[in-house]
Amino acid sequence: MSVSYLECSFCGTNNGNRYRDRYGNICVTEADSYPDFYRCSSCGVVLCRSCAYKVGKERSAHHVFSSSEHWVECPRCGGKLIHILSSKGQSSGSGCFITSATLKSLNKPDDCYELNLFRTFRDNWMKENHPEDIAQYYHIAPKIVDAIDKSDESASIYSSIWESYLKDCQSLIEQGNEEEAYTQYKQMVSDLIKDYYTD
Repeated sequence: MSVSYLECSFCGTNNGNRYRDRYGNICVTEADSYPDFYRCSSCGVVLCRSCAYKVGKERSAHHVFSSSEHWVECPRCGGKLIHILSSKGQSSGSGCFITSATLKSLNKPDDCYELNLFRTFRDNWMKENHPEDIAQYYHIAPKIVDAIDKSDESASIYSSIWESYLKDCQSLIEQGNEEEAYTQYKQMVSDLIKDYYTD
């Protein structure tokens, strides 16, 4: 998967094959050894893994989807740093993991109306009202999707997710009932955790 250009706001490390480190030295990375990158879920600042752990602060808290959560606090605004690029240069994608996988299974394109609606909901209402749940979701959802994708019944599972949860969520968002949509989505994640999530 191709990824967009990323550059650490603190030291200038990027996911190209040449970069300057914090001391001004020119470094070269191999195509399969990109540095990890993190983006703040609140202010959007991008940091390489090294800077994230050097200038950020490790935090732990109790939240909705599991008993505890660990993350790195953004040094700029105190928000949570989300892993967006692995050491293999693979992007974590749009962040709407379960919704994206479900709509893909229904043969919807990545820029379809439904997915853009959920992204807007996440990037605006969710970030303003429940930002802590976004960080937790980014940790849990990829593992749920991976487990579903390994199932021989993945198509029917995704169809059921759409019919049982996401269709109603979409209608609620369109009607301006964001809190109800959030409650429905949170219930969906909780139900899927029981069947498909292993830490």
